[in-house]
Amino acid sequence: MSAAVIIAFGGWREAENPVGTVSGAVTFRGEPVGEGQVSFRSKETGKGNLAQLDLIGGFSLRDALEVGTYTVFVTPSAPPAPDMDQEP
Repeated sequence: MSAAVIIAFGGWREAENPVGTVSGAVTFRGEPVGEGQVSFRSKETGKGNLAQLDLIGGFSLRDALEVGTYTVFVTPSAPPAPDMDQEP
């Protein structure tokens, strides 16, 4: 499975370690991924952050990230638990 992640950096602050906000949208085969989460992990520091996807695949990280190279993971939501009271 592969997914397209469109990311927009904004809110750039000049600092010793520059940071920026991250928001975007996740699609799969041109359609929004409306459930799950997107995670960012820095290759340099190991630090990261994650956000829940909304119904149209959008996300926005609450906390700013240091500028750098990140690995991005998209994790789908877990399927609902089976109803154990229902007969097959």
